[in-house]
Amino acid sequence: MTMRGVIPILAAALFAGLAAAPARAQATTAPARATWSVAGSALYYALPDDENYVQPMVVARRDRLHLEARYNYEDRDTGSLFGGWAFGGGKEFTWEAIPMLGAVIGHTDGVAPGCTITLAWKQLSVYSENEYVVDFADREGDFFYDWSEVTWDPADWIGVGVVTQRTRAYQSDRDLQRGVMARFAKGAFTGAVYWFNPGSEDDFAVVSFGAGF
Repeated sequence: MTMRGVIPILAAALFAGLAAAPARAQATTAPARATWSVAGSALYYALPDDENYVQPMVVARRDRLHLEARYNYEDRDTGSLFGGWAFGGGKEFTWEAIPMLGAVIGHTDGVAPGCTITLAWKQLSVYSENEYVVDFADREGDFFYDWSEVTWDPADWIGVGVVTQRTRAYQSDRDLQRGVMARFAKGAFTGAVYWFNPGSEDDFAVVSFGAGF
């Protein structure tokens, strides 16, 4: 099935879930509070020439302390645990940076220094999460990961924008995947649809569901 057939199915599933689920950026940038807050998200990769897979992630925050657990992010069948400290500020223009250090265990074993950055001004926002994995087994396995979004929110419940991704979990001829996105929110639940490499033979979709508490 081509993406022309997959996209409507994924979009329908997304709206159905919202009627009953944060975008990636929202799941990982809950505002710092004195008490613990927890957010979880899952990304479903619908790939054209590879096995589909799910990438779950859980984030816990207490004040500036930031903890993350991920699976299938740095590599398939690989888990990672991260800890970091959040810095931020601003009023009309707001920013937050979270430098982190993680341990990667599974099909790939190593350490991963990284950082997430969020910038927001009025209805525009920029979100970027980056890390560099040092592979203990093979230095040629070292890899720089990136997921970045630029979005415009015309209303509280919807946002649209562009997205880029550089990953080793999914192999393709493109070093950097580029795409478009739409994000939806309802209460504590949000979801998003991403369409990477639109108009090409290697296009694919990612659907995200999440919630924060």
